[in-house]
Amino acid sequence: MKSITIITQSHICRNPRVWKEGQALAKKGYKVVILTTFYDEKLYKEDLRLLNKLNIEYKCYADLRRGKRNTLQQFYLKVLRRLGGWLTKYKIKNSALALGYGPKQLYNMALKQNADLYICHQEMASYIGTKLLQNNKKVVFDIEDWYSEDLLPMARKARPIKLLKKIEQNALATTLSWTTSEIMAQKMAAVYKTNMPAVVYNTFPKRKKKEAIDYKDRVDHSKASLFWFSQTIGPGRGLEVLISALHHIEQPLELHLRGNISASYRSLLEEKFPDKECQTLHFHSLVLNEELPARIAEHDIGFALESKEPLSRNYTITNKILQYLEAGVAVIASKTEGQIEVAVLAPEAVFLFEQEKSLIDAIKLLLSNRDLLVEAKSKARQSYLKSFLWEKQEEKLCQLIEAALSN
Repeated sequence: MKSITIITQSHICRNPRVWKEGQALAKKGYKVVILTTFYDEKLYKEDLRLLNKLNIEYKCYADLRRGKRNTLQQFYLKVLRRLGGWLTKYKIKNSALALGYGPKQLYNMALKQNADLYICHQEMASYIGTKLLQNNKKVVFDIEDWYSEDLLPMARKARPIKLLKKIEQNALATTLSWTTSEIMAQKMAAVYKTNMPAVVYNTFPKRKKKEAIDYKDRVDHSKASLFWFSQTIGPGRGLEVLISALHHIEQPLELHLRGNISASYRSLLEEKFPDKECQTLHFHSLVLNEELPARIAEHDIGFALESKEPLSRNYTITNKILQYLEAGVAVIASKTEGQIEVAVLAPEAVFLFEQEKSLIDAIKLLLSNRDLLVEAKSKARQSYLKSFLWEKQEEKLCQLIEAALSN
């Protein structure tokens, strides 16, 4: 039995791409190990629930959960992480310590697995992957984002950009890799002058479509229901522009936002929301991953309000827009390169906008034409099943893994 070690640096319940990958490979009969960092006890328990009955070993190289006995080690790892950020910020050294907790611990633990193949996700794991290549290990890279082109300017100051570019160059030039969109693959290949990485869309397994939707969030079914979600509801995510646009909409509607939100930001959104009796604003807490599709399906329109900056956000395809299509809701999406790619494959379900004026026009178009909205919702699900279904991505992924193992 071939062994595969997947290396990442976050809980799998917050990175379903890793979980789906591990699940697919375990079903194929590979011995699968996932190496990661534990940050939070609640998230860890959710991880274990997702892994229940799956033949996957789940191992930790840096345990930062509160209440654990290894407090000295936690302190040591946190100090090193802070030191790495300081060294990078003040241009003393592009330090791998700035990429995450415990690179040395991760490398040593990865070596101990003696895997037939290593799959590396996220920044720290990608750095470790280049070190494993130097040790003649067989490594492939799942490039979830364009790491050297990620984050806004303030956050990039403590980010080892030169090191990340070197990691990406090595990953693309020396071994097999794949990423989240065709446009991302094209742009990275052009910048680094390498062959294009493959593309595995970050989608989800086929879900049985219920005849009747289980309504839990929606209040007034005579109104159109608009929806947006993220782990965090906060500034800089396009919500201010969306709420500003709603001031120009006269049709009755509900706007539903799902995610963690601070009291101050909630008050700000409530203050900015249109003062119209026919329009209401609703907040919802996070739900389990498997419950989210049903909660999305309650609504009529989902918003994918991504920014063109940084470049990584412009070129990637986020979970959000694909989950809207999977759930069968119409999509209004900002005109990033990644979302243009989705719109080409789902032209009757995705409505693109570039400025607030075109956002207003898209909302008015769908809310004033019920037949168009119903058709867009139907085409969303159809387009997803045709072009994005996880089972198709899984097949491609397993072919890539087989090719890597046979080379």
